[in-house]
Amino acid sequence: MKPNYIVIPFISLLTMWMGRGLTTPGLAWYYKILALPGLSLDDWVLSVVWMGIFVCVTIAALIVWNCFERDVTFWSIQVLFLLNILLTSQWSYFLFGTELVEISIIQALALEGIGVMLMCVVSKHSRLVGYLLVPYALCGGFALYPYLIAWWLTYVRD
Repeated sequence: MKPNYIVIPFISLLTMWMGRGLTTPGLAWYYKILALPGLSLDDWVLSVVWMGIFVCVTIAALIVWNCFERDVTFWSIQVLFLLNILLTSQWSYFLFGTELVEISIIQALALEGIGVMLMCVVSKHSRLVGYLLVPYALCGGFALYPYLIAWWLTYVRD
């Protein structure tokens, strides 16, 4: 078995674990202080959705690593995956760890941009990989809505 079949899923699990570790302590603040919009999903729904998204992204990363030619595009895709991992962890830290909603919104916008770029770049080489990244791009855009509304209702409107 190739090591990447262990390393890539491990990186995904580590990213999920870090995100959860940075998110959980701040959830009390999130629900207590922020004025959440009516369109907010329960924690268990979000957990299931994000688990599915991480599975899709992991499969996409494995396909890219094992099937794509090692050219400039391949390494650009790897940089986008790496930026995605770093921004995902930082986003959780800024929103739930430091309660800096504005910075987390900027990070969420950057994450959405990277997700869409990643999806577009890989789709030129593999439709399957592009389709695997669609849930991530859609969820990132959907996740921005409640954060923008919560920020507006809590900090701007008053």
